[in-house]
Amino acid sequence: MDRLKRFLRHELYEPAVRMSATELGISLSAGGWGGLFPIPGATTIAVFFLLLLLRTRFTVTPVVSALSVAINLLLTPIQLMLIPLFMLPFSQCSPSSFLAQVHELPLLVLVVEFGQCLAGSVLVWTAAAPVAMAALFCCAAVGTRAMRWMNKGKFEAER
Repeated sequence: MDRLKRFLRHELYEPAVRMSATELGISLSAGGWGGLFPIPGATTIAVFFLLLLLRTRFTVTPVVSALSVAINLLLTPIQLMLIPLFMLPFSQCSPSSFLAQVHELPLLVLVVEFGQCLAGSVLVWTAAAPVAMAALFCCAAVGTRAMRWMNKGKFEAER
């Protein structure tokens, strides 16, 4: 356990403290964007492709990537809780209607209906993700600048 703490402190925490506001904003927004993707198991791939896309505009360091993936994985419980919310606009996708149909419909029909519900939830997520990503980026940038301003002497002494 002590080895894990040292590793996380040396490889993730210390480099993250030295990140710029933009880098921290990219990490938080990319990790949050992918962490809320409504298909469990596909979030890490979503974050990977987003970071590849962001490389064309920003400098994406290994620390930014690692922090993005860590945030992505930490959001898994919230992701699982939000899946029904993403399916809410589609009336046939409510959990109660699914449970009622389990004994009535053949398995193939249930799988197809669930696939349609997941596709719909991805559409809802696609509409909400840019707004959430921009908000996370702005909050991270403002928060980082405020922390650096409050601890100005401390950060200059470390560098």
